Amino acid sequence: MEIDRIDRKILAILQANNRIANVDLAAEVGLSPPACLKRVKRLRDEKVIIGDVALINPALAGNKMTLLVSVEMERDRGDIYSVFRQSVEKAPRGDSVLSDYWRIRFYVGDFCARHTSI
Repeated sequence: MEIDRIDRKILAILQANNRIANVDLAAEVGLSPPACLKRVKRLRDEKVIIGDVALINPALAGNKMTLLVSVEMERDRGDIYSVFRQSVEKAPRGDSVLSDYWRIRFYVGDFCARHTSI
């Protein structure tokens, strides 16, 4: 799929505000609303746009703290890593394992809420 200057502009605008009305998006990129809608549909159909997300403010959603936990393993054993990863993925409020260095992000309501073991 060929992505031209107008497609790139559409993508930049949608990345900043994916709730923009098509008529406003069309005006910003210099297209008619039907032509703009056709381009957005093509970008979605071709999987250039793969989804829409909502960015949540953790503090307003009741999670006032973000904890970033680093874990080091004493031994270099794959079976231990596997068990640990499975435990983390089952942990309440565990967001993700960010890398193989075992950095895990948790969003919690307060410090006391994180006094549970995984």
